[in-house]
This record gives sequence, C-alpha cells and structure tokens, in this order.
Amino acid sequence: MSFKTFVLELTQQCNNCCLYCYNPWRAPKSTYPPGELKTNEIKNIIDKLQSETDVNSIALSGGEPFLRPDIGEIVTYIHEKGIYPVIITNGTLLTRENVQVTSDAASYEISLLSYKKNVHNFLAQRDVFDQVINGITNVAENNGNFIAAFVATKLNSPDLRKTIELAIALGAVGIMYNRVNLSANNIRYADQLLPTLSMIQENLEDLESLSDEYSIPVASSVPIPPCLVDTRKFKRIKFSVCPRGGEDSYFTIDSSGKLKMCNHTSIILGDFRTERFSELIKNPYVQQVKDTLPKECINCSEELKKICFGGCRAAAQVCYGSLDSVDPIVNLARK
Repeated sequence: MSFKTFVLELTQQCNNCCLYCYNPWRAPKSTYPPGELKTNEIKNIIDKLQSETDVNSIALSGGEPFLRPDIGEIVTYIHEKGIYPVIITNGTLLTRENVQVTSDAASYEISLLSYKKNVHNFLAQRDVFDQVINGITNVAENNGNFIAAFVATKLNSPDLRKTIELAIALGAVGIMYNRVNLSANNIRYADQLLPTLSMIQENLEDLESLSDEYSIPVASSVPIPPCLVDTRKFKRIKFSVCPRGGEDSYFTIDSSGKLKMCNHTSIILGDFRTERFSELIKNPYVQQVKDTLPKECINCSEELKKICFGGCRAAAQVCYGSLDSVDPIVNLARK
C-alpha cells in the first residue's frame, strides 16, 4: 500500500486558544506526552519518511508551526528533498520575514473564521483578526499560494459566504470547509459550537454556488455523515471520509516523533524515530479501526456505509472512549 501524504506536528505550542481546538494535549487532564524535536531530528524524520514511504507531501502543523524559529530551514529542507510542504497556520505570525523564508517552497492553509472581527477573535480567543488579514496580505504580495480554512461552528456558520468572498478577494486559490470536529477538549463547548444540520446544509449550498461563481476548488475535509446531510448532491465540493488506514490516510508524526493514524487521534502507534513505518502500521489498533463499524451504522444502507464508515473514528474514540461508537456529531446534531 502506498502512503503519500503525512502530517508533521512541529510543536504543541500555540499562541491562540481556539474554542474549537481538537489537539489531544489540550484536553482537560490530558496525559498526552509532551516533547519537541530539534531541527536535526526533524530532518532525520523527513529522510526516514522518504526512505520508507512514497511520501510526496508533508503538512506542517502544530500547535502553531511558525512558533518554531527554524520553520524556514525545515520548509526548505522538505522542498529540496522533492517533497511538497504545506504549512497549516492560524495566520497570526505571517510576517513579511516569515513569508519570505517559506513562500518559495511552500503553500499555506490559513484559518479565516469570519469576515467579522469580533467573531473571528472570539473563536480564536485572542484579538488577532487584523494580524491574520495582514498575514494573508503578506502572502499575496510575495506571490505565495494559500487556501482559506473555514471551521464551521454555530457561531460563524451564518458568516460563511461573506468570509469566503473576503478570502477570494485576498487571493485564496482554494477553500477548505471543516465542520467543527468534536474532541475530548472541545466537547465541553458542544452546545455553543456545534452547527445545526440546517446550518451545514446552507453552508454547503453556499459553497457549491461560490465554487461555480468564482471557479474556485472547495474541499470538505472533516467527514459529514450523509445520514445527517446528503452530500451526494453537491458536485463541486470534494468530500473526505475517514480513511481508516487506507491509501488516502495522512498518518501523523507528533512533536516528539511518535506515529499516529491521524492528527485527530490521541492513540500512539509507536516511535517513528526508532521503528520502521511498515512495522508501526501493523499495530493491532490500525486493523481495529479498519474493521470496526459503529453499532448505530449497522442497519444503514451499503451505499452510505461506503461513503461514511461511521464518520470520524478518532472523534468517537476520544469523546466516547470506544471505536464502536458513532461520530459524536451524529448523536448531538440530531438532538
């Protein structure tokens, strides 16, 4: 099996404190192990990925990756290895200097949560809207490519159309729509954050028309269970499903070098620094994720099962403690 896309979490540090953050180390009473690799250790991991997999793209995440003073060196190293780097950032640290040392080699995925300053700032829990707009402007002025990432919550879903139009006006080459993914950290805010099904439906209708009007690609990367909203009728939106260890998986290496099935999960498969990738993915947990279908989904149609596979498996695991459970959005959105 060929694996081409990986996520590399450079740090657990972040200068925002977003209400919707799903990072496992942010959860109350988290026991997730801390740690941060040195520059040479990160380069060793990149070398090891290239020797053991068919990697062609690495997404640099965190935390906030621009809190690493060596971000430019890391991006350049990935690029020189013939691998495509993407920086996933909250946009607050896209200074002219940071953009200049990264834009020739990388593209950016930048969080833009609303066209309204107060809404964006509330979700980020910091007064950062102006910094983000300035950062996006710096990317555009340096001829950099960026995708605008909109995390849909109950608070900002009504703002989607104007937010996307703002992103397009600022030079976005693509749109990422992520309905909030519940986790052990943000489930305490579920009543405040979880958009209604009618909000998600309206967002998708707006995205379909915006994609057509502006000829801009749109992707929805957090699974939207089709038993809640029928995603099949939206032809211009690329929908992702939980890859469950399949070829579309984006295995994640955390900030201390541990391998996980994705960046949403808290389950560690082993230490990538000392163990081969081919051995780590033989961990029984990987097969368990592949084989487990939530009990709520057993009587679902075969067509929808193939689209959905029970939604996000990591969300079920971290929120309910079991892979047998359905994605928490199914239970909570219906309520």
